[in-house]
Amino acid sequence: MTEPLRLGSPADAGAFLARIVRLDPAALVRLRPYGEGTVALWTWLTIGALAVRVVPGTAPADAVVAASALLDAPLGTDGTLPPRRDNEWRGPLPGGGFRRLDELPADVVAGLAAAGARTFREAAAGRSRSGARAVTDAVLDHVAVAVTGPGGETADVPQRAIQALSSLGFVGADPVAVDVTTAWLRLVGTYGAVHLRRGTGLDVLAR
Repeated sequence: MTEPLRLGSPADAGAFLARIVRLDPAALVRLRPYGEGTVALWTWLTIGALAVRVVPGTAPADAVVAASALLDAPLGTDGTLPPRRDNEWRGPLPGGGFRRLDELPADVVAGLAAAGARTFREAAAGRSRSGARAVTDAVLDHVAVAVTGPGGETADVPQRAIQALSSLGFVGADPVAVDVTTAWLRLVGTYGAVHLRRGTGLDVLAR
């Protein structure tokens, strides 16, 4: 029997969906069960980061819907799934096997995000749209911080990952964990996580 759609309370899922739609009105969300009584909401951001937030609830085994349609669905009650758009999802989801390299203080991550946002505003001032976009892309690709794990393994954390984590409100009081696999870099904040393909930038897009 297919599980009905039920996504906790507006505080659990609604704020996340609202942020997604504000950043990209055409965004898609992929729902997957995550443990007992929880659902993982996955979405690709326009800057090329893959984000996930886990919320209480139930959902079909693996379904892709419009974020805007999901935001309009009744949260906290059993309901039918919005129209499915499974064939529009592009790119794989990360598997397991992540290794923890380090943790970054939340205030450091917040400061890096604020500095990036200031740079974006300054880039837009007095420049053409294409010129501002070029500067923005350069800032997003800039290595914000380099981390080294206990065994000497290193990873560069680009500004792209910092801005993605901040823009979704995932940074809370807890340290931000930096995890890696061979293929993925992951930042885990208090309220969710973002992923980037390692060394490939924007080679995997949502649509």
